[in-house]
Amino acid sequence: MKSSLYKISRWKHYKKIKTCLLVEDLLLVNGHVPKDIKLHCFNRQDEMNIFIQVDYDHFGASLRDIFDENWQRTSIMTSLAKQIVKAIQC
Repeated sequence: MKSSLYKISRWKHYKKIKTCLLVEDLLLVNGHVPKDIKLHCFNRQDEMNIFIQVDYDHFGASLRDIFDENWQRTSIMTSLAKQIVKAIQC
């Protein structure tokens, strides 16, 4: 609580945010932490590209996949290993 993300990263968005502690109920699905899904949208020269990041087993193996907007796995690599099971169903 003593450190400032603004002072560490210099991201101006954090400059005026007061430090606080946020606590939420733990959400479990069948006794496990659910998949974490994030959308990344990029607009370059009026062309929108959407990528879907899915993190699995957040408190375990920490695996990650990146899908395109049609839920097809991409070849995009991150610092986390790719999930080795079938793609998630939507």
